[in-house]
This record gives sequence, C-alpha cells and structure tokens, in this order.
Amino acid sequence: MTTLQEYLNNKYPTKEDKELVEKISIFSIYQERQEQNDSEPLEGGELDLSEFTNLKEIDGEIIVDGEHLLKTPLTKLNLSGCAELTGLFFGYNNLTSVDFLQVLPCPEKLQTLSIYNNNIQFTDIEIFSKFVNLRSLSIGTRIIREDPFAMGKRNKFFGSLSCWKNLDKLESIDFEATDVNEGLEYLPESLIKVYRQRLSGIENFKGYDLSSIWLSIISCQPENDNSNDKCSTIWKQLQSFNYDLAAWQLAHPEKMSIARPELFINEDSKEKWLTALKDKIEKNPEILAYLMENKSPETEIILSEIQKKQSTEQQTSQIEVPPKNT
Repeated sequence: MTTLQEYLNNKYPTKEDKELVEKISIFSIYQERQEQNDSEPLEGGELDLSEFTNLKEIDGEIIVDGEHLLKTPLTKLNLSGCAELTGLFFGYNNLTSVDFLQVLPCPEKLQTLSIYNNNIQFTDIEIFSKFVNLRSLSIGTRIIREDPFAMGKRNKFFGSLSCWKNLDKLESIDFEATDVNEGLEYLPESLIKVYRQRLSGIENFKGYDLSSIWLSIISCQPENDNSNDKCSTIWKQLQSFNYDLAAWQLAHPEKMSIARPELFINEDSKEKWLTALKDKIEKNPEILAYLMENKSPETEIILSEIQKKQSTEQQTSQIEVPPKNT
C-alpha cells in the first residue's frame, strides 16, 4: 500500500524538484490519481515535508464533501524547513500534537491555520499567539457522528482568549467543543470590522438573522447542552447578546478597561464608547436590561452618563429655532 509520503517522494525525487513546489493539495492528488484510473486511496500516517522549502500552502484536509481522500488519516507532521508557509489546512486527520507548529521557521508569515477535527491532546491556546498575522484560526471539534474518522476524537485545547490579544488581523476563529473558557474582552476589533463589512453587503435586514453572521466569525458552541465543554461559558455569554461580540464588549466596561485601557484614556475616547453603547442599546434593548441586572460601579457610571447624554439630546431637540425675519 502506497503512502502519501512515498507518492510525493516518487513524484518529486530530487531536492531541486521539491524546492519548486509551492502548494500541496491532497484533494488535487486524489483527483489526479482518479484521472489515471488509480482509485486506491493513499495511506496517511507520518508526513515529512521539510525539504519542500518553498511551500506556501498545504491543503491536507482529507475529507471533502463526504469523500475520504486518504485511506487513513495523517498522524504526524514535519514542516521544519518550510519558511514560506502562509496557509495550513489539516482538518479531519488524527494529529495528536501541535509540535510541528513550534518549529516553523517563519511563524509570522502564516495567515490561515485549520486543524479542526483532529485529536490534539491537552494544549494551551497560547501556542498560537506567535502567529501574529493570522486571519483565520480553526482549532475546534465539529462532531460528525456518521464519519468513522471523527469518532472518539477531540481537540483538547484550553486557556484564555487573552493570549490572542495581539492577533489583530483575525477575521474568523473556531474553538468549538474545547475548554477555552474566558477572555472575550481581549478579542481584537478586527473581528468586529469583518461583521460590519458583511453587514454592509446586506440590502434588506428585515427577517435576516444577524446572529448567523457572528456565528460564522466566532464559532464556540459546545458539543451539546449536556456536555462538559468549558467553551460553553463563552457561548452562553455571547448568547445573551445574540452572539454580538461588539455588544458584549460595550456592555462590559469593567473588563474592557483592563483589556484595552486605550479605549478609556481620555474624554474623547470615553465619548465614543458612550455613543457606540447608546446606539447598540437603541438597536438591542436587551443590552440595557442586561446592564440593569448586572450592575457594577463601572456600569452604573456608564448608565448615568448615557442618561445624561439622552437628556441633553432631548433638550437640544426641543429648542425651537426662531423663524427668519423676512
């Protein structure tokens, strides 16, 4: 039985051949073999691509539209010589460790990392903090019971989102069914900007479920309501705000003042915060109800300032403009 490693070594036998390759796609290899009437799937196992020094992208996902592209999943990776990588996709495999990420020569070049539905053992998500240019990060477990490759597997990531504070280019994150359980206040504004961009592309909001946009940006649901996944803490926190991260952050000034003190550094920045929160409350009255039910010294000040602001606006709107002399 031929392994993926043997196939690649045969296709690119010399060091020079390997250095010319910029992308490896298991799906493309699968299609190529199908066209050659070679329908026997390759074996997975360990994969050493360290000599493919100019690789920019590796698409190692082994299930596409329900089709299994390898007979067995990948179990171990060596990417130590790959200094040009910008995209890694290894969903649906059986990786048990992220040690291969520790030895990437240029972590700052990586923009997309997808390792969902593997079997990663207990690992703190702080390991991803060095990938400062990440735009998409997917590390969760999506339960697919009819898939034999997924049975009994789970990515056991844990930790606080505080360590992702400096990943300020993130556009989507997925930590479904993990034990990541706190730190919403540290998530970067880039995620909120993505929401606004997608919102601007919707012509008619009537009847549109805006939460679906957020759920495509931040995926953090537990396996089910009865699971012990600690990410359920974050899931429930967002649920109270219709999964709107911006609303949650605006409603928690006591946390945000610690996570992002620059937002409260002067009167102008405070004024922007109050205006943004007031606008959110007008669109989502449940935010005001939440603030009233969960009062803290900080939120009481915020509520008082909003009331003053509303009072001033009402007084201004009631001032009659004298008619012009003719």
